[in-house]
Amino acid sequence: MLKAKIKENKIKVFFEIAELIAGADIKLKGRKNDFEASMVDPAMVVMAELKLNKKAFEEYSCDDMDLGIDLNKMMPILKLASSGQIIEFEYNDKQDKEHLIIRIENLTRKLRLIDPSDIKDTKFPALQLPGVIGIKTNELTKGVKAAAAISDHFKLTATKEYFELFAEGDTDEVSLKLPKDLLTELKTDKTYSSMFGIDYFQSLIKYAPEDLKLSLGNDNPVKIEYSFAEESGIFTSMQAPRIEADK
Repeated sequence: MLKAKIKENKIKVFFEIAELIAGADIKLKGRKNDFEASMVDPAMVVMAELKLNKKAFEEYSCDDMDLGIDLNKMMPILKLASSGQIIEFEYNDKQDKEHLIIRIENLTRKLRLIDPSDIKDTKFPALQLPGVIGIKTNELTKGVKAAAAISDHFKLTATKEYFELFAEGDTDEVSLKLPKDLLTELKTDKTYSSMFGIDYFQSLIKYAPEDLKLSLGNDNPVKIEYSFAEESGIFTSMQAPRIEADK
């Protein structure tokens, strides 16, 4: 059984991020203390995990359950809610296991669920990456936008002294180089560097708040972590490197 009430902005961003990565559908895992979803993008370049703690909700009661959500149906429903409105979710498998009830004030929608067994389980990797960078989102976004103007990929480098984003086009170059004192965190025992596609990376940082954390290795995925929904949610993703671009 699930009974939950939450402000529209907090639940919208959860599903917007999920839609950005998974596209069509997700397996929503309702747990005693949070909503969870793990997903992989269709091209299998990005894996991500979303967690929304029960403290984000105005009311929250949930037994352990897996619900298959069609995002193409869910998103238009959520967009009907005005700023600050409360959205209610209710699911009772003893009365109707095929539908999730969604209420926005006087509006009620019965959303037919997908069989969760039809959605492949995504296990988020427990990969420990040695280079850790804490950075202001606006600084990183400026560098990514500048790189996107000349190339479809860039290289991220972490040293003991600085972090750098570097892109090279046919005729131009872009470098965002931030020394340790301009970062919120820099932990690395040596230099680590990997190359990544810009489009994927740009979408993954779209919903980041003021700060985010990156973790790097050599020719390893980049791990991106940040909070959302007023710090009651955690987003974690891994983007595969563009190793072939070095050849």
